[in-house]
Amino acid sequence: MKKEALTDAVKHPSHYTAHPSGIECHEITGLLGGNLSNVVKYVWRYDQKGKPIEDLKKALQYLEFEKKDFEGLGAEAIDKRTRVGIVKIDKVVKFEKNIFKRRIFERVAHFLVLNTISSFDQIETIIINKIKELENENN
Repeated sequence: MKKEALTDAVKHPSHYTAHPSGIECHEITGLLGGNLSNVVKYVWRYDQKGKPIEDLKKALQYLEFEKKDFEGLGAEAIDKRTRVGIVKIDKVVKFEKNIFKRRIFERVAHFLVLNTISSFDQIETIIINKIKELENENN
């Protein structure tokens, strides 16, 4: 019994599987580039792991890495399989009740469709504002 619980905690942790869309986080992150997938991962779980500000700061760091990669490589280097992620992330957006997460996931979908760096700037602004809100709640 303990082995099953450990397997579930490793293979399907609740902070990645509890989304009302029925989509697990890895179904989207597996289709994205490494840095962008980490942005989605940290936003996905920020309110479930006990360190929301730290997770959102990590999301910002990976967003910065992604911006640098995008600026250096350009839109043509974006892996075509990320397009498949649009369908899944659209479903997540439809079911997402957390306004903050929905806004981030919408901006990720926007980037996947348009390949514009302005999407990154919008994601950054939304995350920074959420960090400030959480910090104010803690003070």
